[in-house]
Amino acid sequence: MGLLSHFALTLLLATETEKGKVRPFPVDLSLYEGRQSFLLEWHYPDSILANTIRIYVKKSGDDKFELRSELGPESNKFLDIGCEPLTRYFYFVEIEDPFGQLFTSDHEMPVFGTCRSMDDSTRFVQEVENVADIYLIKIMEQATELNPYQGYDNMIKLLQLTTNPDKTWLENYPMQDLRNAGNLISIIDPIIQDEHLMEAVQETEFDFRNGLMLNPQEWESTVEQNYVFLMDRWNKLYDSYEPALARFEEIAPIRIIGGQLQADGQKDIFIHLFHPDRVNLNETYLLSGDEYVDLRSFQVEDDLLISVRVPEDWDHATLMMGDIFIHEFPFWVDSSMSLTLDEDMVPSLDPSLIKVSRDESSLWFNELVWNPATFELHMEVAGQPQYDYYYSFKIDNQMIWELETMPGFEIQFFDSSFIVDSMPTYPIVLSFNRQIENDWMPLDFIILDTVPVSIHRQPDGNSWHNTETATLGMTNDDTPNEMDAELIPEFFVLYQNYPNPFNAQTRISFDLLEDANISLFVTDATGRVQDIFSDQEFTTAGIYNYEWSGEGRSTGIYFFTIQAQIENFQPVTLSRKMVYLK
Repeated sequence: MGLLSHFALTLLLATETEKGKVRPFPVDLSLYEGRQSFLLEWHYPDSILANTIRIYVKKSGDDKFELRSELGPESNKFLDIGCEPLTRYFYFVEIEDPFGQLFTSDHEMPVFGTCRSMDDSTRFVQEVENVADIYLIKIMEQATELNPYQGYDNMIKLLQLTTNPDKTWLENYPMQDLRNAGNLISIIDPIIQDEHLMEAVQETEFDFRNGLMLNPQEWESTVEQNYVFLMDRWNKLYDSYEPALARFEEIAPIRIIGGQLQADGQKDIFIHLFHPDRVNLNETYLLSGDEYVDLRSFQVEDDLLISVRVPEDWDHATLMMGDIFIHEFPFWVDSSMSLTLDEDMVPSLDPSLIKVSRDESSLWFNELVWNPATFELHMEVAGQPQYDYYYSFKIDNQMIWELETMPGFEIQFFDSSFIVDSMPTYPIVLSFNRQIENDWMPLDFIILDTVPVSIHRQPDGNSWHNTETATLGMTNDDTPNEMDAELIPEFFVLYQNYPNPFNAQTRISFDLLEDANISLFVTDATGRVQDIFSDQEFTTAGIYNYEWSGEGRSTGIYFFTIQAQIENFQPVTLSRKMVYLK
């Protein structure tokens, strides 16, 4: 430092002597070089109560320091950008406490650095908000280099999400591209599994580290942590792709995914074309009573989502193809709703989006038995209760059951029974609710009418299934103990029907390895029994095939279920899904 600049700095600091003495260099200042940037980081003893922090800088050859920035006491880093390439800069930090005392870093031998020049790799700087973004940029670069004719944007977006991977493919990936996603996976998977990806990100340190306000140690650990997170996310997406694709193939070609009640009373239905090549829109319409709405006038070319404005006086809308029932949406619920692929009815802020299942919660509605002849209603809730989480059931917005729970670490089951008004107004809207800020917010709905209902989530917390045996107050698992679970592959095998989907007949087959009492039946998506092949009949070991016809039935999802019992063991039940397309 030259004599003149030292004198100027001494004079600058001496002006503060009336407020207090300047203490010699108790502030530890570090400088980290980057592309046309410097990151400053400082530390000081806890005994210093900072009120204002000032950053001073000068270029090589300048006589005196200039004030670069003034910061609040919570700051301990400062990013200085726009420096002149290949130019040396000197810095010191000054801290003033509430009493006017000044504390500085070393300004006699200040920290310094040389400004690094910018290169082409920093063209992405404006897009980078964290280290995870750098990984995605590198994956995109390498994938594009391997195959420049593919589009990777949608796959990259999945890696940015934190949603449940089991739902992500169906909720967040374009349906029309789902079958071809396997090709992209085969390109991206080797890139992510190669540890050289982490090295490629580490090499961008001078491009991005300062902009992310990370010192070298933080940068190294953050790059490593993000690689672990990326690998975990990708492996889950990889493992869930094939199951998601298989489920996609089983989804009905067209179905209602939600409905919205507008503030002005208007009603909108959202219909998604999952398999447009299997749908004849000339024969597809929404029906309510003797009124109908033609869907063709609402379809936008190449758009799989059809938004339909229906008359305000409709209390429900039925999706029909010719004379075949496909799906129904109830406007009896005073809320915008999504109809999930698991057949849940859940409140939704945007019912135009595909939703696979209900949102996760500490407790969930787990079982329901409704007998309209006696007006008996039996309900079960399951889950792991948490502190300050309160749940309830309502019928037509009237409280019938407010749960009292004790927090715990294991799955608990709570059940109760009620007699509904002997002269109910159908349909009955049953809601399961959680208390949020003193209001009861619905989590999901079930519509009850004059048809008996016996359903449970199987396994616990998953999708609804028809059940012949109530398990109120206990698990819904079909394998109550390890012995029963081990028996499943030992004495029968239930095969997937063939063909599936089918448009006329399909074959249902099972192998019975030991004599047993067998029940075999078909139900629709609501749990109503459609056909019974066998009802607790004694059946000898052998190979069995049954033909089932969809003639006269609605297009949609059906289930075939086998229940087998040997000697004194509890019955074992298995179900498989099949899709009828007319």
